Amino acid sequence: GVTLVRSRFPPSAAELGSRRHPATVLEAKVSLGHWVAAALARGQATLAEAGLPAVHDPEIVRLRDVIQLESDGALAPDAACMTIEADGEQQTVRIDHCKGSIENPMSDDDLSRKFAGQATMQLPAQRASELLARAWNVDRERSVGDLVQLARR
Repeated sequence: GVTLVRSRFPPSAAELGSRRHPATVLEAKVSLGHWVAAALARGQATLAEAGLPAVHDPEIVRLRDVIQLESDGALAPDAACMTIEADGEQQTVRIDHCKGSIENPMSDDDLSRKFAGQATMQLPAQRASELLARAWNVDRERSVGDLVQLARR
């Protein structure tokens, strides 16, 4: 398993997200250590990973304890670098521009997956899917009020 994660972030991100063990959903949303641990444990970092079940997940809690957060002024504001030690081996991952940045924009498929993941937290999957399809064609809608109604729980 993972025994050490050395994560370097730009100073502004490191300063804002330095809380190692968030206690609430809001704290989790701004905890770099939590996001790194959640991504390592679950293979993704969606809004579901900011929920209380993830905040209290024993594997995510364990991983937050082995994460070192470091401020690195040489990194661009949307970059990060991480070295992971696991099972006696070491791997370094560098992201020059995070997904969703101007230099690395999200694709339509990325946006659709993100929307579906967030919408299905509140809506049945079929309604979320219909809402997504209609939102992609919003210029053809008779009234955006119809979309608002569809988005209601």
